[in-house]
Amino acid sequence: MVMLIKSIGSEGPTRLFVGGVHGKEYRTTVPILKKFAEIFDKKEELEGKLVIYSFGEESGSYVSTLKAEFYDTDAGKELLSVIDRHSPKIYLELHSYPASNYSGLISPDRPIEKGVPPLVDLGSGVLMHSISPILSKEFDDDDFCILIDVPGGYSPNEKFYEMMGEIAISKNRREAILKLEEMYPEKVDEMRRNYMNFYVTIYRILRPQNDFKT
Repeated sequence: MVMLIKSIGSEGPTRLFVGGVHGKEYRTTVPILKKFAEIFDKKEELEGKLVIYSFGEESGSYVSTLKAEFYDTDAGKELLSVIDRHSPKIYLELHSYPASNYSGLISPDRPIEKGVPPLVDLGSGVLMHSISPILSKEFDDDDFCILIDVPGGYSPNEKFYEMMGEIAISKNRREAILKLEEMYPEKVDEMRRNYMNFYVTIYRILRPQNDFKT
């Protein structure tokens, strides 16, 4: 089930924030998105539009967004439909995770085990990195797409909402990255290193073998 939480602004670049796309993550993500919408609507003057959606229901099963079959589920189809409808330049995907999953999410082995770089801990277990490579194909190269994963039951502090607000007022990829660099310079560097290590790992796995190498 998809639910529109808030639509703020009108003409101009569109930002799309979504949460609760699988399983019962919405129990954590819906209160966060609603609180953010309330704070942002009162404080910020937006050039363009911010649209916030929630997905999920009690009976929803967990299918990873890293798997192609997710996009055949009701939630996956609804997510693709919402993205197609709004064509966002800025896209934020909010997830939540159980504590038992933390080590796997930040593991340096994640490129081999899951085919994606490890997430980076911004502090208090708030993790960040790129969205699913499958979903990223729905966006242009100059769009900004980010995934945030928080512990189940997480209650955000002021800096968390500030970070979401900085992403929301950004008009393009470059602006969003610069704002994150100002707030988390070391963490953004870590994400870049993770990307580089990821591509090196993938290259080593996929490169053709030269039987005549001496």
